Amino acid sequence: MSKEVKASVTGIASDESVRAPTETNAETLGEINHDSIISKVDLRFLPMLCALYLFSFLDRASLGNANIAGMPKELGLHKTELNFALAIFFLSYGLLEVPSNILLKHINARYYVVFLTMIWGIITMCHGFIHNFQGLVAARVFLGIFEAGLMPACSYLMTLWYPRHKLALRVTIFFSASLLAGAFGGLLARGIMNLNGSAGYSGWRWIFIIEGLMTFVVGIIAFFCLPESPSHAYFLTPAERTALTEYIKHDSGNESTPFSWSEVTEAFKLLHTWLSAFAVFTLAVAIYSFTFFLPQIILGFGATSPTRTQLLTAPPYLFAIFVLIFAGYTSDRLKNRGWVIVTFMGIGCIGYIFLLTSLKLAPRYVGTFFIASGLWPAIALSMGWITNNLLGQTRRAVGIAIQTTVVCAGGVAGSYVYRPTDAPAFKQGHAVCLALVLAGMVVAAFQRWWLSRKNTKSVQEGEDKVLYVL
Repeated sequence: MSKEVKASVTGIASDESVRAPTETNAETLGEINHDSIISKVDLRFLPMLCALYLFSFLDRASLGNANIAGMPKELGLHKTELNFALAIFFLSYGLLEVPSNILLKHINARYYVVFLTMIWGIITMCHGFIHNFQGLVAARVFLGIFEAGLMPACSYLMTLWYPRHKLALRVTIFFSASLLAGAFGGLLARGIMNLNGSAGYSGWRWIFIIEGLMTFVVGIIAFFCLPESPSHAYFLTPAERTALTEYIKHDSGNESTPFSWSEVTEAFKLLHTWLSAFAVFTLAVAIYSFTFFLPQIILGFGATSPTRTQLLTAPPYLFAIFVLIFAGYTSDRLKNRGWVIVTFMGIGCIGYIFLLTSLKLAPRYVGTFFIASGLWPAIALSMGWITNNLLGQTRRAVGIAIQTTVVCAGGVAGSYVYRPTDAPAFKQGHAVCLALVLAGMVVAAFQRWWLSRKNTKSVQEGEDKVLYVL
């Protein structure tokens, strides 16, 4: 049995087995330091991905800030029409996830991502010029269409740049952009609302106009800064590009294969694809409902004004950023995904218990910190976990798209968790999220047991291959 298989039984292949270059390339690669190359990638490639995801999340979540800035009254929204507008985004978003990643195998990734970013930036600006419910729905549908490709594309691209045992930390840094968007969105909205009445537009309209313009500019920057692949990395020397390409190939078992529909089908057949999808769904419902309705939840505490509420939405997200990065670092160091995910799901559950059982402002606000710092690490690691365990670029691309489609389904459900009739306590919404996250914990624990069982069976049968990450 090879050293790589033995090392993989408890999780990810050891650094020693991954780092060793193939014999045919040992002379060419010489003494190149792989950690130094990865550090360069961290500085030049990862920040651009984070910026793109930050603005995608900022644009889709800005409806929550516009909601308490007077948008429903000006548009004449009734009852659950805002919930419908939130949900319809995920319908168009979710339907295009899998086709988008299949398309990504055949087109230039950089041009594709840049095109999507610039178009959805324009659509976000258009939100500021709508005048009725029908216009809002149309804007949300088109926003979903053009944002659909970003998340799976970025997840897929990261697997081309990082070995498996270094991926969790980078995935959590990537996901931290959504937390930064949550914090930055409230603060930005608070500042933009001072433009209320400028050029005859309400403050909530300026929120969309300015955020959309910022997104468009980021898309232009990405065109010049985002490299297409490791072999096209302008910030690496030719020797470093070769070394990085070989490093990734060796880590994944030289898995690069041409596109085939059989690989697409295989991604749908794997049990752990759907176990992960269920856990991700439960987390997505909780996260999107939290993101969309945090301003109303805090406003319901009874000790804040709309202006102060915008400011109070930021601290839970900012605190969670540090916890998220710590979770990714810990997961990589321990070479463990499953138990770390279960642990952070439990932290999120504690937050919902605070919201359900306390009537005082301070404990309930503390509960929002537990929710943010528990749910975001759990879903980030869950998304990274499935990319670790789908070998073959086509299978992985489809598997990632399946997960993100499920996230969209969670977004639809999350749009209806907190109903206007349940304000200000939102007891039912908190209880639904708590139950879902508890169910996700059970499924994540079962998934780890299942993968561990398959690893043990493969070793006993003497199969010499890269095994599943636990």
